[in-house]
Amino acid sequence: MSLVKKYPRTLIAILSFLLALFLLTNVNSIPFHNLVLNSSYFGSFISGFLYVFTFTAAPATVLLILLHSTQNLFLLGIIAGTGALLGDLVIYKTARVGFHNEAERFLREPKIRSLKKLIHPRIRRSVAIIIAFTIISSPLPDEFGVAMISNFGLLNSKYFIFISFLLNTVGIFTILLIKNALVS
Repeated sequence: MSLVKKYPRTLIAILSFLLALFLLTNVNSIPFHNLVLNSSYFGSFISGFLYVFTFTAAPATVLLILLHSTQNLFLLGIIAGTGALLGDLVIYKTARVGFHNEAERFLREPKIRSLKKLIHPRIRRSVAIIIAFTIISSPLPDEFGVAMISNFGLLNSKYFIFISFLLNTVGIFTILLIKNALVS
């Protein structure tokens, strides 16, 4: 089975990241550049919401970087983190679709199965939580990490809400602080 048929959402996510890289390097040619900059904090919330989904994570990261030039870093991070939480809740409630099939296929790969055998069963849960949290806090799409939490029962929804907000907000702040360091 070809990789395109086996992991179609992953391929589209990679293409989305390439598009975002193009947009970031050609920022003045983005047709909605002024719309984004004039959208105020509502744009931050929408960008945060889009930050967690496969097809929009990379462009949303670009939008957050653009918005940072016109908005307060702290407010931008909190508002975008709230939008990301809402996006993650949508994923959490519908985690059986989307990346779930690809995640299951990925976990059945021979190399992954061999790696799983190396990890003692008692620490597999901790490793899974660390992987899920790393994915959620990064600018990578959250679906895989949220699907791990939802499908494998790693956290109940009450703790998930807190963790999702915290991790996404920290991830967004990290991106914006890196942008500050690179520009300064």
